[in-house]
Amino acid sequence: MKNKTSSKIKLITCCLIVTTAPTLAVEYDRLNGRFDIGLGLFQKKVLVDHSGPSVDFDDAEVSPLIGFALNKRVSDHSLVGAKIEIQKIDGNLLTSFRALDYRYIIDESWQVGAFIGASRYDFRTPAYGYNLGFGTFYKPQSWKRWSFGAELQLMDKLARDKIHPDDAPYTQSTGPDTFTHMVGLAVTMSYHF
Repeated sequence: MKNKTSSKIKLITCCLIVTTAPTLAVEYDRLNGRFDIGLGLFQKKVLVDHSGPSVDFDDAEVSPLIGFALNKRVSDHSLVGAKIEIQKIDGNLLTSFRALDYRYIIDESWQVGAFIGASRYDFRTPAYGYNLGFGTFYKPQSWKRWSFGAELQLMDKLARDKIHPDDAPYTQSTGPDTFTHMVGLAVTMSYHF
């Protein structure tokens, strides 16, 4: 009798493993998409004269943003992906690519994340640099495909050559490049698919 019960338990356990394994595999193998829309509150400073005094950040400015991300769940608590984000700062286009967009899943509703990538700022002539940041994200089960996020973002050393007619003339003391630095807080509503 004991052997029959033990055999039945083993059979049921094997059946559960066989029937749930494909479901678990699909969850980890599936590529997930996300569309973000929101607002950013940014400050920027532009360093034109390398020999001049230190430059302060401008007043904060509100900026609309949209983004598209792809990520994949790689473990019980980790999502890894990439993202492209477009913002309008001071009337100029800022395009950011997140080469690594990581999220740690705390529980069913909360995630924290960090990212690093590259940015292009279209002011007079394009300026290129890096971006990084971190944030927190809220996605309760009752919201289904929607979530809310808040991130601190830094776009640093966005460099461009002084070749535009409106640029200050290049000299040995002022340097050949203009550098733009931006810091901000972005809040987004996201649709997951």
